[in-house]
Amino acid sequence: MIMVKQHLEGILSKTLKYVQTSYPEYKIWYMKIQNNPLAHKQTPADFIVLSKDNNTLIECKETKTDRFTFNRITQEVELDIFSKIQDRNKSFLLICFWDKRLKSSDIYLIDIKEFKKFKIAFNKQSITRAEAQKLWAMFKVNIYTKANILVIRNIYDNSPYYIKCSYDSRYFSNI
Repeated sequence: MIMVKQHLEGILSKTLKYVQTSYPEYKIWYMKIQNNPLAHKQTPADFIVLSKDNNTLIECKETKTDRFTFNRITQEVELDIFSKIQDRNKSFLLICFWDKRLKSSDIYLIDIKEFKKFKIAFNKQSITRAEAQKLWAMFKVNIYTKANILVIRNIYDNSPYYIKCSYDSRYFSNI
C-alpha cells in the first residue's frame, strides 16, 4: 500500500492501479516517488508513469480553500526540463480544489507547458476556484465516482478523445 499525504495522491494512485490491472493493453508502470528528507533534495514529481507511448511525471497539488497559489509549485523547472528531453516525455500538474469529498471537488490536469503559458498570458500569482472553473475548463478531469477514480487517459496513451485548448493549439483529453 502506498502511503500518501494528500487526498489527490491517493486517488491518483488508485486510478493508476485500476488502469494497470483493468487495461493491460496500455502497458503502464507507475510509481509514487517518495521524498527522502535525508537526501536534502526535492523529488521532481509525485508520480512517474511509463507506458508504451509516454514517459510522464505528475505533480499533485491540492488546496482546501478557494484559492490556489502558484508558488506552491516548486518543481516547475524540473517538470519543464523533463518534458523537453524527449518528445514522448510529458509533465503534468494535477491540481485539486478539495471540497470535503471527491465528488464535489474540482480537479485539473494541466501540461506544464500550458501552465507556464497560462501564467505568462494572465500574469497571475494565484487562481481562485471560480476563475479555474472558467479559465481551466478544458483541463477539467472527469471523476468516475462509482469507483472514486479519475478519467485521465491522456497521461498514458495518445488518446483520440480531445478538445482544443482555447489559448493554444495543444490538445487535452476531456473524456
